[in-house]
Amino acid sequence: CGIVEHAILAGAPVKGPSSDDAKLRWSRAASVVAGRLCNAYSSNDLMLAIMFRSQSWASRVAGLSPVDVPGVANLDVSHLVQAHDDYPLHIKTILNLLDFDNPDLDECA
Repeated sequence: CGIVEHAILAGAPVKGPSSDDAKLRWSRAASVVAGRLCNAYSSNDLMLAIMFRSQSWASRVAGLSPVDVPGVANLDVSHLVQAHDDYPLHIKTILNLLDFDNPDLDECA
């Protein structure tokens, strides 16, 4: 049983699961979430791509692509988010797409 009901990472500057160690960290994060751990990402987020990769050698970034780890659901918001600063403008729409009020959903929409 998790200690957090639901969690969403939107445009997260976090390493994706490119190694076994990174996969383990994502699995541990998912294990403390009772409901859904959702990764909302946009492949259009050029600011995240440049800034994160200039600070890290990680080839995969959660905010730019899906996180393929059991317990992590993914939501592609590329049709809404064209730049990193678009997330606040579309947060209500993103939350509606996630539909946390529907207990039957195991994945993001």
